[in-house]
Amino acid sequence: YAQRGYVQAVVAARALLWATVLAIVMNLLLDLLLVFGGARLPAWTGPFRWIPPMGAGGSALATSLVQISEVLFLAWVIRQIPLPRRPPDLHRRLPEDERRILRVGVPIGLHFGAEVGVFALAGFLAGRLGAESLAAHQIALTYSSVTFTFAMGIGNAGSVRVGLAVGARDTPGARRAGLLAFAAGAAFMGCAAITYLLIPGPIVATMTDSAAIAALAVPLFTVAAVFQISDGVQGVGAGVLRGAGDSRFTFTANVIGHYLVGLPLALLLGFHLRWGVVGIWWGLAAGLTAVAVALVWRFLRVSGREIVPLALPEA
Repeated sequence: YAQRGYVQAVVAARALLWATVLAIVMNLLLDLLLVFGGARLPAWTGPFRWIPPMGAGGSALATSLVQISEVLFLAWVIRQIPLPRRPPDLHRRLPEDERRILRVGVPIGLHFGAEVGVFALAGFLAGRLGAESLAAHQIALTYSSVTFTFAMGIGNAGSVRVGLAVGARDTPGARRAGLLAFAAGAAFMGCAAITYLLIPGPIVATMTDSAAIAALAVPLFTVAAVFQISDGVQGVGAGVLRGAGDSRFTFTANVIGHYLVGLPLALLLGFHLRWGVVGIWWGLAAGLTAVAVALVWRFLRVSGREIVPLALPEA
């Protein structure tokens, strides 16, 4: 993850695309080989035919091998990136640098933990309603997570563009970059929302043939459609605020929005009012919307005055 952040910061995102594509292909091939074994491979594959089927353990091993390979590939990519000016103390440990990294990085990690945590808790609550509710929740969450990755990508791009503008002391440029990222994220997620509203049934059918599960999952896509734009905006908002060096507010907004607004509402609607899993999802929608509004407000406020770059040590 640290390597990806560095590569994004130096605007070498194409290498990340290649790393991801190669990782997907490698993961698929290794999964087939290690999960099912090599007995069915043609003779020319040689010793690969002797690999026994490992089942789920083979899948875990494949993922580990892919992760290690990706680390090595990105390390090679980073070695190829030329430094415009090589600092004389490049390899010297600088406590002040470490403090700056922690000051920005720890809130980012806590923010991700808070966001992942609330969806994990939502899964736990859905499981309390029964296996069918949990399955419906997982179907809707899987598709929502896929669309969110695009918003996250836009947010990462916005983070880089805002950061470059801040480094150049171009606050109006940083504001334009952030607003453009917000617009792009909202536009894409709006298209996803329309898709969820128009064809929820066929989408659910790609993952289950159970009528009972489908009956619970289809309404969740209506809720997902409602919060798609909020989800995209808050994902982009976190990115552009990172680019402006403001990561603490993002963490605070996520804690308040998800745990003081979304989660209590999910408990109220899902259990007290007996709306079931759809009530849990309306709670998630409220939390995401609260976070999105807060992050947009914060970015407009921060970019409304000069954004001072994080101080750098003297070379």
